[in-house]
Amino acid sequence: MILPSLEPGTLSLVRAIWSRGLGSRTQIRRLIESGHARVNGTIVRLPGYLVRPNRDLIEFRGRPLPDVGPHLYLAFHKPPGVVSNRRGRGQVILFDVFPKLPRWVFPVGRLDKNTSGLILVTSDGGWSERVAHPDFGVVREYVAELEEPIDDSALQSLRWGIRLGPNLISRPAHVESVNRELRIRIREGKRHQVRKMVRAAGGRLTSLRRTAIGPIQLDGLRECELRNLTPQERDSFLSTPVFE
Repeated sequence: MILPSLEPGTLSLVRAIWSRGLGSRTQIRRLIESGHARVNGTIVRLPGYLVRPNRDLIEFRGRPLPDVGPHLYLAFHKPPGVVSNRRGRGQVILFDVFPKLPRWVFPVGRLDKNTSGLILVTSDGGWSERVAHPDFGVVREYVAELEEPIDDSALQSLRWGIRLGPNLISRPAHVESVNRELRIRIREGKRHQVRKMVRAAGGRLTSLRRTAIGPIQLDGLRECELRNLTPQERDSFLSTPVFE
């Protein structure tokens, strides 16, 4: 089988099908490998096979691919207990609580199971990378509730950058403290970072909530509520300077 030469508009078969909202990449990959995709009448079992969606006839599960709809850009208030990435046994994931959407979407980054708050959801991979990649330094704001207030020296350590591991120090953060509540703004998003920062500063968390990503605020969104971003909110990330 001869692969088409790479040219503008060329995509892998799995990506071309995934972009039409017909399932997750993992599901689509398995179906392709099982013989459920045809390109110009020929069964193709290679998920990475290169296609030109504007020229090739691509069929999936016996039907031509639907037209591409506009991308979705959404804000969601994730409640605690909901998993934002892969499902484990007995776990509830984002897609279990979403309403029916016109195309496949995915979360931009993640929140751990016990953290609530704002998570962005989209069908646009390029936009997602712009929001999530640490080079762009998008600010994320969290509110941490503690069992007891932490002292001033611990607060200053958080502001300067605190050691999270043998070879890992957090970037400087903006931290405000009111009694047992910390409002923390960071420009990076390592796994469980805010929890690790608070723990390293001697704090004991009772709850953690993300309240903002860049200019997008959680305010006004109830738990499990989903809303469309405005064009201004969506485009604000495209002008975000690279963080230095």
